[in-house]
Amino acid sequence: GQIPYQIGKQNLDNKSLTKQGIGDIQNFLNVILLQKKDSTGITTFFSSMALGVKVPCGKFVSPSNLQQNLYPGTGSWDYSLLFNGFKRIQKQFGIQFEMNHTWKGENKYAFRYGPSSQISTLLVYNKKISSYRLLAAIGIQADYFAANTWAWEPLDELSQHKGHLVQVKSSLNLLTFSWLYSMQANIPVWQNINEGGLQFGPQLQL
Repeated sequence: GQIPYQIGKQNLDNKSLTKQGIGDIQNFLNVILLQKKDSTGITTFFSSMALGVKVPCGKFVSPSNLQQNLYPGTGSWDYSLLFNGFKRIQKQFGIQFEMNHTWKGENKYAFRYGPSSQISTLLVYNKKISSYRLLAAIGIQADYFAANTWAWEPLDELSQHKGHLVQVKSSLNLLTFSWLYSMQANIPVWQNINEGGLQFGPQLQL
């Protein structure tokens, strides 16, 4: 599971606005479908599936508020299905494949974000450093966002947030005996959301 802390910033008409706080808590139940290891115990092939639920804990506002997307919460219960696969191709390298789809519920304002789908493939570098393990990855991620609705009625084009997003995805993870330290960066390379009216910038997660 995860408890996100979000900082949303918007620049519009030469005015800057920031909203921040604890977001919606996400919980996952993961099941290993298949795992193969070599004679040294290193994983050579792995696949898993997970079910996720997002609990509406973060602050959210009515869709009539033009800054709705800056707030850390959505007010809805969301459900996800995820698939993850990994295949080792050399001693320290492997290919990771991820796919997920999320169904999004309606909040108390009868607003519903459209369902979303994501697929990614990554080249993973895995190296043991003393008693720690370093995992670094780089690859590509593609997202599709379906149109938002309000009381089941379609919104105007500028509010639908419908479209595609392709990003370069990279991550750096350090596993210690008790902790996982992780940094992930996403950089958009192509996007077409709201017919180009909405632009995603780079994202950083720690």
